[in-house]
Amino acid sequence: MTTALFVALVIAVWVLSGVIAAVVLLGRQGYRDWHWYVLGALLGPMFVPIAAERPRTRPRTLERNALTSEEHAIGGRTALVAVDGSPESRQAIADASRLLSSPDSRIVLATVVDAESGKAKSDTDRARTLLAECAGELNGNDGPAIVTEIGSGKPSAVLLRMAEDENADVIVIGRRGKGLSRRLLGSVADEMVRRSPLPVLLATAPNATGATAGNGPAPGKEV
Repeated sequence: MTTALFVALVIAVWVLSGVIAAVVLLGRQGYRDWHWYVLGALLGPMFVPIAAERPRTRPRTLERNALTSEEHAIGGRTALVAVDGSPESRQAIADASRLLSSPDSRIVLATVVDAESGKAKSDTDRARTLLAECAGELNGNDGPAIVTEIGSGKPSAVLLRMAEDENADVIVIGRRGKGLSRRLLGSVADEMVRRSPLPVLLATAPNATGATAGNGPAPGKEV
């Protein structure tokens, strides 16, 4: 092995160890800002204890808005829909709308920002805009009550907390998310299926194929 190859191998192992630590120890807890990955690449294995000691952020609801009256929905069914702007999450909204179309039901559109984005106005503004666009696809006049929520923290933990707070009857989430940063990833859907005490409906874009997985006898869509 030449000296140059050995140096390149050492650098690669150094960078990968830090980046993997950022992904496993921080990314899964909702810390997905790019600076963590850069710091991990620079510090390499020295970043592992830093990432391990980083305080775990509790799931938080940053904002909740009832876009239509919820009075007529008391006692009705509630669906929590995870939104991230991907085609799969758009399909999740459509599936929830078909499942709960009566005026005595509720659809809660929920999205999650980075664990440290609670103080970042730009991230919250983008989340708010996304939810407003998605809510506009639903008919809130004759259909279910529409609620939007923005959470911060580990995506699966935030969504489960929201579902509990809203007394949801079903969680609807896209099988795969969009992007690699502040989005709901496919791993989130898998974790929701494993951890959720509620039925989980997995949605996919109309042009995708596959098999739907769910929690127990949850309603499903062939994907």
